[in-house]
Amino acid sequence: MAARSILFLSLPAVFVNVVFQCAAAQTEVNCDEDEENEVCCETVTTTSCLFEGFHHPYKTCSVACKKRYQNLGYQCWKDYNAHMNWQQMETQCDPTGIIEFKEATTSFEYSQGVTSSSDAKLRAGMSVCLCLALVALALR
Repeated sequence: MAARSILFLSLPAVFVNVVFQCAAAQTEVNCDEDEENEVCCETVTTTSCLFEGFHHPYKTCSVACKKRYQNLGYQCWKDYNAHMNWQQMETQCDPTGIIEFKEATTSFEYSQGVTSSSDAKLRAGMSVCLCLALVALALR
């Protein structure tokens, strides 16, 4: 029985480790081979919203930085658009001014319907049964 409890305790750790390894494998980029990948545009150490070297007025924007700039998002723009480095990035990475950073909107509406407590109990019971079945299957 002790072996099963050790196996049971180690399963979540193994799962988390596999997930992190998969995520790391997907984010590793060789910038010598793929220099145009947006990951290859270095950011300053204090924030991922500002690119390295854009304090210099003659810094050119690489293809990687142009790609990264357009994906920075509204929050970066909101926090840094008055910053000198951001203004230089904007001038060099989007010279035509076509990129607009807009606040995200959602069209999701909450349901006005009333859920009975028996429906909620049924769903909760089904969830518990499914979890127990998965645990039993893992312990086989």
